Amino acid sequence: MRAGGANNCWAGPDGQWFNRHGKKIPGPEPWPKDVWWKHVIRSGGRPPEIRESVVVLQTAHLDHDPTNCADDNLAALCQFCHAEYDAAHRMESAGISFDLRRGQKVLWK
Repeated sequence: MRAGGANNCWAGPDGQWFNRHGKKIPGPEPWPKDVWWKHVIRSGGRPPEIRESVVVLQTAHLDHDPTNCADDNLAALCQFCHAEYDAAHRMESAGISFDLRRGQKVLWK
């Protein structure tokens, strides 16, 4: 699979492009103008290039409970979408873990 374009769009081995939500699109999505120009300025005038990347499918628990393995609670997400999906939950549990390491008791969450 090839990554490229804006918003994490990608192409499959057959050349068909998909947006970050997995919907078919005719080609790579354009970069927003501000992102494009920041890249061009940083890279000395070279436009962005499409790079090959490995996409790993992971199983996401939609309710963030790893003991709930019901089919309607599981989703196959790439590693980037899975990290984005779990970001708020990880921030919350990181705060709780930080408090516990400092010896604080967690009264509610």
